[in-house]
Amino acid sequence: MEQTQRDPEKYPEVTIDGQTYPLKLTLEQLDQMEDETGIDLGNLGQAGLKGKENRKKVLTLLSYALRPAGVNLTPEELNKKLELRHFGKVAEAMTELMGGKKTTVETPQPKASEVIQ
Repeated sequence: MEQTQRDPEKYPEVTIDGQTYPLKLTLEQLDQMEDETGIDLGNLGQAGLKGKENRKKVLTLLSYALRPAGVNLTPEELNKKLELRHFGKVAEAMTELMGGKKTTVETPQPKASEVIQ
């Protein structure tokens, strides 16, 4: 994974349905999310997308982080819109949102000889 420098003034971004949105989450929003949903992020970073409950946590956090950009999608709506192939980029943005270092996740592409026609 390649580490890149992040502009401290630029928010991490995700693309949904061809539109790119900045992610922003204040501590107040995080408290609000935990109060409204009862979700404790706890060890989310270690668990990642393993298990339905952890994916629900990621989608809930993403839902709240999109609100400042005027996007009001529920975790259930995000679950329907995002494909598994999108989660690498979502995970990168969420890691950056939570103060982690931005990394580039490379998805291996099959060789032409490996593609079944």
